[in-house]
Amino acid sequence: MKTIIVGSKNSAKVAAVQHGAQAYWPEAVVRGEDIPSGVPDQPMGWDDTLTGAINRAKGAFALGCDLGVGLEGGVIELAG
Repeated sequence: MKTIIVGSKNSAKVAAVQHGAQAYWPEAVVRGEDIPSGVPDQPMGWDDTLTGAINRAKGAFALGCDLGVGLEGGVIELAG
């Protein structure tokens, strides 16, 4: 059985990973853990957004699982 840890306890993020994981690993156990992103609460730009997601994924994986997932919502300014 696969264990997947989401680097957040945000229920929407955990549910999204659970939904996606079931398509490939129906028996997977998905849970959220409070992993710090290391970026501001509202990341601005690609760098902070990606850094936050990577930090959460690495932190989740370090807890001991088959797959660590990091999801980070950020604000990206687009031209136009």
